[in-house]
Amino acid sequence: MASGQGATPVGRPGRFRRQGSARQTPSTWRTPEVVIIVADPDAAGRALAGRTLRCPRGECAGVLRPWSKARPRSVQTVGGDRVRVRPARGLCTVCGVTEVLLPSWCLPRRGYAVQVVGQVLLGAERQEPVAAVAAAARVPVRTARRWIQAVTRSAAGLSAAVVRVAGAFADPEAGHPVWTSPTVPAPGPLTAALTALGGAACTWRATGPSLIGRVGAVTGIDYLALVVQQWQQTMLRRLGVADPTGVLGVQVTGWPLINAITGGRLLTTPG
Repeated sequence: MASGQGATPVGRPGRFRRQGSARQTPSTWRTPEVVIIVADPDAAGRALAGRTLRCPRGECAGVLRPWSKARPRSVQTVGGDRVRVRPARGLCTVCGVTEVLLPSWCLPRRGYAVQVVGQVLLGAERQEPVAAVAAAARVPVRTARRWIQAVTRSAAGLSAAVVRVAGAFADPEAGHPVWTSPTVPAPGPLTAALTALGGAACTWRATGPSLIGRVGAVTGIDYLALVVQQWQQTMLRRLGVADPTGVLGVQVTGWPLINAITGGRLLTTPG
């Protein structure tokens, strides 16, 4: 299955210029470093080495090649343990954009795993005091409050974005209708956002693998399924997700799946 990727601009501008090219001004050859959320880092690394990962820029036809490693980062996991992560990095052979292949349990530019953020958000949604929620997650109160405020402010945009993703991965023919957000008004924006995220994740889990193996009665090929799969890969690319082995919703579930569904923008989606 072809892999899908996309881009979330982060970090400082890159400074790569292809050898043999005409001299360019900084405005034309400096490109932002981006993050690709990868469902399976090992599989994504193999795809990168084999040059089968496409450039995340929609208008670019290039592929990625290995480009050293990203800087090491320490990420706190549930329970307070810290894990040293040094993701692979790729370079587009055409436009020169560099991409960091970030595991799905990591949030871009955050020192905490997405499960830790989810723990804080769920506690806040249950109306627990922020100090108690922060203590349980072993994060500073100020950090926990920023996360809650970020999701609350962007609840409308976040909900709309994940509903679109859920629609792209729904498969009515297999008995999985398109999921939409509840029509009953939620008690608050945080609850609304978490409801949308949970519903989209459930839709992805229910429908993601359903198209695999479906065949036509005469040719042995389900052309409709191929079209749908192509559309889904396009959506993955727009999100900034690489899933070469199709493990999203199967082995990657819960908050890492939500991180993929939001393209790593759980805490940065515009309101």
